[in-house]
Amino acid sequence: MDSIGPYRIIGELGRGGMSTVYRAEQTTVRRIVALKVLRSELESDPAQVERFRREAHTAANLQHAHIVKVWDASLDQPPYYFALEFLGGHSVYRRLQRGPMEPAEALHVLGAICSALDYAHAAGIVHRDVKSSNVIFRTDGGAVLTDFGIVQASSESPLTVAGAKFGTPHYMSPEQAKGLPVDHRTDLYSAGVLLYEMLTGQLPFQGDRPEAILYQVVHQSPPKPGSVRSELRKLDGFFEKALAKSPEQRFQSGAQMAAAFSACLATREAKTRGPQLDWSRVRRTAIVAALCVVLVASVVIARALLPSLALGGRLSSRPAAPTIVPSVLHLTAAEARAKARSAKVQIEGPPPSSPDNERPIVTGQTPAAGQPCAPRAAVRLTWSNQLRMPLVRNMGSAAAQQALTNCGFDRIQLRYEPGVLTPGTVMQQAPEPRADQWYWPHDPVTLTVSSGPAVEVPAVVGLSSAQAREAIAAARFALAEPKYAASDAVKGTVISQDPLPGARGKPGDVIAIRISSGAAPVVRRPQVPRTRHRPTAVRRSRSQTTQQRSSPEIPLP
Repeated sequence: MDSIGPYRIIGELGRGGMSTVYRAEQTTVRRIVALKVLRSELESDPAQVERFRREAHTAANLQHAHIVKVWDASLDQPPYYFALEFLGGHSVYRRLQRGPMEPAEALHVLGAICSALDYAHAAGIVHRDVKSSNVIFRTDGGAVLTDFGIVQASSESPLTVAGAKFGTPHYMSPEQAKGLPVDHRTDLYSAGVLLYEMLTGQLPFQGDRPEAILYQVVHQSPPKPGSVRSELRKLDGFFEKALAKSPEQRFQSGAQMAAAFSACLATREAKTRGPQLDWSRVRRTAIVAALCVVLVASVVIARALLPSLALGGRLSSRPAAPTIVPSVLHLTAAEARAKARSAKVQIEGPPPSSPDNERPIVTGQTPAAGQPCAPRAAVRLTWSNQLRMPLVRNMGSAAAQQALTNCGFDRIQLRYEPGVLTPGTVMQQAPEPRADQWYWPHDPVTLTVSSGPAVEVPAVVGLSSAQAREAIAAARFALAEPKYAASDAVKGTVISQDPLPGARGKPGDVIAIRISSGAAPVVRRPQVPRTRHRPTAVRRSRSQTTQQRSSPEIPLP
């Protein structure tokens, strides 16, 4: 296999039960992509084809910094494929082959995945297969969620029968293992299993057979991470909640889970350091004590001078909650700044300037959402512009394409259909632009262009090949390369056509004809002369007879 469509195959990246992923080059723009191709033996299975299409549609409509992007797709006829962003890094599964992660590294991955899951859940999408092999690193170290092959959308009919189990047994939630309906909390359970695996280097439930693993998921409690790595003992309570059997007892959002894990790490670091008696600590304690004395003296003096002055508030001995980086992805500049201000962080630098028909949208952030940071810490953002879409209906197809290209749209598709408008005029535009709607530059725009009134296919059977060409050209159809076949019809006349006469089509449609090459020659078998063979016994008999006849007769006495 050298190429598929406009993609040149470079090598195989991975193979699964439903598809194969290749590293490929999109030759039209010289871009490296990950090309996911449905296996040929599944192309005749409508359920598998529909599942493959749903994966492509789902990923294409989830525009998030930590969800893999879809650049292109061919889903109407075999071979079925779609082109994904080539991430360039390895999966979390391969990373764990070198050993477990440190908590800070695991927090980096968890924050990215929880942010991606919250975004998908807000769109009504449940992933149902969050696992270490479906989380891949970019070359810059960012973690990306991939493989939306068994997603469940609340707005779509399910592809599976009731009670069916889809997913990977080690990462399944109890309700998923039972075949019960699932919601966004099943993904959060799987994220908890992924975090357990990243920190301990092993999965919470193990077994030789899927049935044994699923039984443990439903009926048993996982080993506490502190029993695997003693330094993780402070996280036992966190995992009791993350891997709770009941969805109501788990974390209810990805942001909540990431924030809780970050707070556990902050508490763990503070307790790990322990009390250390050194002069710097003594000096700090002395300074704090002096400040407390001054403060108390000031309060006493103030109350003596102003009896009506009351101290409003109480001194709290509780430590301040850690500052958590908020998620500002897919927000405008004003929305991102307002959210950052409420979270006590600040946005680094102004957004890029843009014309009136564009608006900057946050598509990436560093550090990732859910990570702890210092108060007023700077968050660096990556921006992409959303666009206003012009209305190009009733315009010529060339002018319509130019107008969309000038606005920044780069995925324009033309579809020709018969219509009453002048040929070449745009009859429909999808999506239909709205005044309150913004679009991404890579959003596909389909223009339905008039090919003129429908034309009736002429009858050319019985005509000579030259007459058939003239009739087809006069009706503004195209002629396919003729094929020839032996027939009793006059040599050189048309004996069949496709489509049949009377069918209606648009100018430029192709008509196939078959021309008689004359009657098939009669093949006569050559007559082979028969050779008469005499049996050996007969030859001997006649030889003996001849000998007897030639022998003289001896008279008897």
